[in-house]
Formats: sequence, structure tokens, C-alpha cells
Amino acid sequence: MKENRIIQEQCTGCGLCYTVYGCEFDRNNEGFFAPKIDKRNPLVGGKWKKLCPMVYYHFVDTFSLWGNYLNTYKGYSTDPVIRYRASSGGVLTELAIYLLESKTVDGIIQTKAKRDNPLETETIVSHCREDVLECMGSRYIGSAPLMNILSLIKNGKKYAFVGKPCDVLALKNYMDINESMRTKIVITISFFCAGMPSLIANQKLVETMGCELQMLAGLQYRGCGWPGFTTAIDQEGLEYKMDYQTAWGQYLGRDVKNICRLCMDGIGERADIVCADLWYLDKQNKPDFTEHDGRNIIFCRTELSEKIIKEVQNEGNICIQRFTEEMDNFKFYQPYQFTRRTTMKYRVLAMKLLGHSVPEYNKKLLSNASRYSTVRENWRIFKGTIKRILQRKI
Repeated sequence: MKENRIIQEQCTGCGLCYTVYGCEFDRNNEGFFAPKIDKRNPLVGGKWKKLCPMVYYHFVDTFSLWGNYLNTYKGYSTDPVIRYRASSGGVLTELAIYLLESKTVDGIIQTKAKRDNPLETETIVSHCREDVLECMGSRYIGSAPLMNILSLIKNGKKYAFVGKPCDVLALKNYMDINESMRTKIVITISFFCAGMPSLIANQKLVETMGCELQMLAGLQYRGCGWPGFTTAIDQEGLEYKMDYQTAWGQYLGRDVKNICRLCMDGIGERADIVCADLWYLDKQNKPDFTEHDGRNIIFCRTELSEKIIKEVQNEGNICIQRFTEEMDNFKFYQPYQFTRRTTMKYRVLAMKLLGHSVPEYNKKLLSNASRYSTVRENWRIFKGTIKRILQRKI
């Protein structure tokens, strides 16, 4: 029973357990995917630990502040339409298009909104530029991109995978034990993630914007500017807008899956290449969320990704500059990711003290990470976590 509870509480909903072990999944009341727990559950007995992204850090005892990487760049798409429409600078979109048009891969496995329900997602294979453009933009709602991934992969074909950091972690865990998958998925691409908002949070957001749920025809979370407005579109074509800071800060970001708050990998540590927001800073060295032309921070974590990013640059599709020398100050550009990674030891400690299950983090790893934080900040996180647990917010 304890193992069943841990499986459900720590599940990210990626869906890989369904693909590999045939474990059935349900949606809970918040709209998140979670394994069905019954006597037929094939996960009991520890099998899930070989794949689960929330166990990955159990096997790692070293800590790198932003993960291992060869180089970092700041950049953006040279196509003004892509740069404007994308969530940030459009580099991820340009990478996907280049991988297809250069025949490096035969397809891009990625997620998009369902046509008949903007509050649901589906995993598809993009085969051309137009397919990639349809997937452009953030999706701040549940997705399970690995649930049917084997059915999307054709023999003799090569693919790129685009997904959340936890999705990439799970996929790489599977590739570690399945040699054939390593020949099929030749590159993985991710982005920075602050957590997966619930269906309830999304519904509340849409209603607060003034759009009736039964009339919702489209929902754009980011883009058409940077960061752009969250925009709901109804079946009559009317648009309802809310600024990004309010949409995320007051609605979506306050109701993410619990396990997301205990995840140290919001930065795509095992992806080959990562594209994220490189916010401008105000006079207090805090991210400026007012409108600007979009730009990305690009992490090249492998030699392959370094090769590809240079090829895309040589094609003239992106404009990039080295950022590696500025990484000492990167914590100011992404303060949430910095704080979550460096204070996880005290978040985990608070959860354990009040009887909650937590990921199997290596103690040495947590201690090494905490050295980047201050005593004051660690105490703030510990005390805040205790408070939220007592208020039943966790």
C-alpha cells in the first residue's frame, strides 16, 4: 500500500509506464494523469524506479547549478513572424524545422492542443514546417507525451523528441535500458518548466477572463509578443485577454501538480538542447515581464546539439551570441529555477517531517545544492513548506 501511494503521489503523468509495462492510467479530479492502483498494477515491486523521472536523482550525487553543458547562447529566430508568435525567441521552433528540412530526422514528436478541446493536449509527429508551426507556443496544462510513443515511431525512421524536462528524463531512462530506442530518438529538446497547472486552474483562468467554458475554441498561453498575453478565443471569434504575469502568478502557477514543487529538474538536465526565456532585467536585477522582442537562452548540453545549433546559425535561421561568460549571473534571469534547485533540501525535509512522500534524492546531492543558497532563504522555504502543508495546499 505504501508503494502504491508513493507511485501515485510522485507520478509526473508522462505515460511511459503505460507504454512499457501496460499500467493503466486515469485522470484525477484535477485533470492530471495518474496510474490506476489495484491488484493488477504491474508497477508494484519497484519496476517503475527504472523509468520514473522522479527517481533519477537517486543515482546522482554531484550537483551542477544549471546542469552540464558545453556552451550557452542567447539568441532568437531571424524570422520576425516566428519570433513574434513563439513563446519566447522562437529558437526551438527553428531547430525543429531545420531538423526536418535537413533530413537529420524524419519526424518531430511533440505536443499540441487538441482541435476539439483547447484544454487538452495530444502528442503528434510533425513532418514539415507547417506541422511544427501548429505546435508553436506553450501548453500550461497536463500532457502525457510518452503514453503512446511507440505507436508513433516507425521502423527505420529517426526522430527528435520535444517535451518537458521530466518527459525527457523518463525517455532517457528508457533509452538507457533499451538500445533500439537510442537509434530511433536521435535528439531530445526541452525547455524550462515551473510546473504543470491543473485543469481546474485552467478552467478558473478562462472563466475569470470572461469566456464561457462551453464556448471556448482556442487558448493561447504565450506568444504574439514576449511574453505576450494569455488569450482565450470563443466560438464566435471573440478574444479575452489577461497579462502573462497575472495569468501565471495568480492562477496557473498557484495550482501545479504537487510533485512539480519537489522536482529539481525544471531545466532539462538530460536533454541534448534546451531553449528557455532569457528575460531582461530591471534596475533591481529582477526579470522584467513587460513586452519586448523575444529572446532565448540556449543550453547545448551535448556535442550533437552544439553541431546543430551552429548549422542552424549558418543557415541564417537564428541569430545567436555566446552567453557562457555571463552564466555566473544567470540566477537573476531565472530566480525561480535557481531557488527551487538550491533549497530543495529544506523543502524535502519539511515534507518528510510531516509524513509526506518525497523523491529519492541523494542526500549528498541535496547538500551540495543547498550551498548555493543562504541560511535565510533555506529557512524561508522550510517554514513556507510547513505552512502550506498545514493549510492543506500541498
